Amino acid sequence: MELSGSLSPFVANMTALTNIWLGNNSLSRHIPDLSSLILLIRNIHLEDNQFDGEIPSCLGNISTLHKV
Repeated sequence: MELSGSLSPFVANMTALTNIWLGNNSLSRHIPDLSSLILLIRNIHLEDNQFDGEIPSCLGNISTLHKV
């Protein structure tokens, strides 16, 4: 998709979001806190970007997550 810039923290406000497919882009800065999606999210693909900082601990607490 050739996306660049940062991943908006407002992604966490998308109440029907179940999949995030943003791998293989040029996204940078940090991964926002997605803890509000803890009961919804099933797949997260953020690989092959240029994120920095730590991976949010909330991603380890998502019981519905099938793929990271």
